[in-house]
Amino acid sequence: MRLYKMELYKLCHKKFFIWGFAVMAAAMLYIFYMQLMNEASWIDGLGYTGYSAVQADRRITEEFKGVMTDEKVQRIVEKYGYEQFLYGKLYGETNFLSEFILDYLAVVSEKDLEKGKITYVTKSLDESDLGKVTAMTGKGIVFEYYKGWQVFVNVSMVGLLMGSILLIFDISSMFSGEKQSKMLPLLFTSAEGAKKDVYAKLAAAFTIVISLWLFIMLFALLMCGSVYGLDGLNCYDGLALSHLWPEPSRIIPMYKFILIQSALSFLSLHSLCAVTLFISACCKNNFNSVTIALAYFGLPVLVLAISGELTGILEYIYAAPVFIILYMIIFKGYNILGQLSLISAAVFVIFACAACLKYGRVILK
Repeated sequence: MRLYKMELYKLCHKKFFIWGFAVMAAAMLYIFYMQLMNEASWIDGLGYTGYSAVQADRRITEEFKGVMTDEKVQRIVEKYGYEQFLYGKLYGETNFLSEFILDYLAVVSEKDLEKGKITYVTKSLDESDLGKVTAMTGKGIVFEYYKGWQVFVNVSMVGLLMGSILLIFDISSMFSGEKQSKMLPLLFTSAEGAKKDVYAKLAAAFTIVISLWLFIMLFALLMCGSVYGLDGLNCYDGLALSHLWPEPSRIIPMYKFILIQSALSFLSLHSLCAVTLFISACCKNNFNSVTIALAYFGLPVLVLAISGELTGILEYIYAAPVFIILYMIIFKGYNILGQLSLISAAVFVIFACAACLKYGRVILK
């Protein structure tokens, strides 16, 4: 326990880690603030922006929560009118409800278009993509104020990407630093022994990983939940994050989508940490360790840039930490999510053990 506390103290009290952690938190807060400031809503002739827009949209959505029906659609149309839809299309004077109608159910009237006038008519649910999803799933479309989850996944994604880089810089010197400072012979002949030293280092490293992941996810959830609320967990991910159509990757309930995203990001940070530790154990100085670890993290992006698209066997590159940490991977690699998870978990176990063997010269039992 004493060695573990010492190693944890060394990781947490590096100036780079402290400042990097502060910058990461500030970046998450900034992204959240910018998303919030881009919110706008137009209700009954009054315009709202930022926090006021979110609260106004949440208020008017309460009346229409639950399974969406043609009757609810008609009530929305009667309450906010086609003229507002027209203004919204041209001038941005929309609200959460009118945007939903425009995205899925409103079409331009061809008769009025021939006369040089733009007005809208509303399709029935059965004629829209929503109806196709209902036919495919046998369930109605749950409608709630879901905007907060788009903000959550964006803010947490920024935090996870910055957290990954912070982790590389913090962990990469764990083993190589001992070699560079010529402390290795002393550690291996200490009363505690090499085996305990290795385990203490690994325990401290993965404590940092878990703590970093928890902070990122909870901080993003706290910000988004306090402003946008937690409604929308029963909506489909396609509705909340992109566009809803009858495709398996677009009809995942948001509560399940968030769990999948959280699990993938958790695996990503752990596999990145394990590989970084192995690289550190193989390098004789910190510069090489950091450089190689950063190259490992960024190389898959270069592969994607060169190939243009990952298909076939290249699709499994999505298991790389830089990709699997992105929520969009759930859309891109939906059919192989299980394999991607297994690859990431296997990388974590294999390289964590390899780091122990390389640095500690011990056989794990």
